[in-house]
Amino acid sequence: MAGAPVPAWPEALAARTAFPVHRGLLAQDPHFVPGALGRPVPAQLAAAAGSATPAQPVLLLHGAADPLAPAAAVRPAAAKPTDHDVAIRIEGLAPDGSLAVGGAPSTFTVTWTNTSGHRLDSVAPVVSTESFAGARCQVPAGQAQGVLRREDGGVWKELPLSQGTGMDFATTGADAAFALAPGASHTLTYTVQFGADNGPAPVTVDADAFVGGTGEFTRIGRTSRRVTLVDGHRPTASMPTMTPRPTKVTAGGPAVEVEDSPGNFTQQPFQHLAPLLTLADPSGRLRAADVTVEVADAGGWRELPVVEECGTISADTSSLARPLESGPYGRVLNFDFRFALAAGTAPEVTSLTVSAGALADGHFAETVGTRVAVERQG
Repeated sequence: MAGAPVPAWPEALAARTAFPVHRGLLAQDPHFVPGALGRPVPAQLAAAAGSATPAQPVLLLHGAADPLAPAAAVRPAAAKPTDHDVAIRIEGLAPDGSLAVGGAPSTFTVTWTNTSGHRLDSVAPVVSTESFAGARCQVPAGQAQGVLRREDGGVWKELPLSQGTGMDFATTGADAAFALAPGASHTLTYTVQFGADNGPAPVTVDADAFVGGTGEFTRIGRTSRRVTLVDGHRPTASMPTMTPRPTKVTAGGPAVEVEDSPGNFTQQPFQHLAPLLTLADPSGRLRAADVTVEVADAGGWRELPVVEECGTISADTSSLARPLESGPYGRVLNFDFRFALAAGTAPEVTSLTVSAGALADGHFAETVGTRVAVERQG
C-alpha cells in the first residue's frame, strides 16, 4: 500500500456494496482491473506468499491500476513465521532429572502443537543437545557422546545427538516434517543413550520446530529440558602427594618422572582399568614427534606410543589395562611414567600441563594435573 493519505469516499459509492471499500495505489501489472482481488491468487504469487493463513488478515495487492475491491473478497497472504508459532512438550525424559552414562537407552516423547492460528505446512522436528561441559574434548566445543534415535513408521532412525558448532542440526528433521492445522498436535517417540565416556555434568536437551529450506531456516518453536548425567562406575586418578612432581623439563635433556594412581571407589569391579597420561601445550605447537613417554615395567622402562588428540599429546596406555576389584575403602594401582622432549621442540613451547587420568570399562576419571616449565639447553 502506498504511503499517501486515502481520500474520503462518496456516500453513493459506499452504498453499492455491503463490504468495506479499500483504495490502493498499485503498479507494474497492466492486466490488473477492478475486481481482480476477488479472483484466485496466481500460482506464482501464492508460492511467494505461502499457503498458510495468518492470525490477522493480510491484503495481498498486485497490479497496475488504482482499483476498488471489497476486502472480504481478498485472500489473506502468509504470515511471517515467529519463534512462538509452535508449542513443544517433552515427556518421559529423566523424570527424576538424571540419566546414567553408559546405561540403557531412555525412551521419551516430544509433542509439537500449532498455536499460531494458521496452518503450518512443513514443520521439521529436531531434537539435540547443546554444548556440553562434561565432554572430554572441548575443541572446538564440547559435545555429548551417545546415540539418539527417532521412531519413523516403526523403524528407528539414528540422528546426531549434539548440535555441534553450526546450524546443520536444523536439517535433521527435514525427512520427518509434518503439517499442522491450527490447534493440532503431532507426537514422535525418541530414545537416547549417553555414552560411558561422558563426564558427570548437566546437559541441555532441546526440542525445536523449524521451517525453511537448505541454508535458510527459521525456528518457530523451542523447549528445553536440563538433565544431569551421573556416573556410578567412574574411576579416580591422582598424582600421589608423597611423590615429588616435576616442575620443569629440558628440551633435549633427560626424562622427568611422574606417577599416576588410578583407583576404584565404586561398588563394582573394573574389568579393564588403565592409567592415562596427557601433555597439553598452551601454544598448540607441541607435536607427538617431540615427546617420548615410558612406563616402568618389569624392572625397566618400556616406551609407549604417543598420539595427538583433541589438542593434547597422549600416551597409548592400552597395554597397561588390568582388572581391579572394588573394596569397602577403595582400591588403587600405581604406575610410574617418565617423559622427555626432543631438542627440536618448537621454541613457542614454554610450558606444559601434565595430567594423570584413568580409563575403566569405557568410563573416564576426572584428571589431575601439574604445570611444568619447558627449558632449553645452554
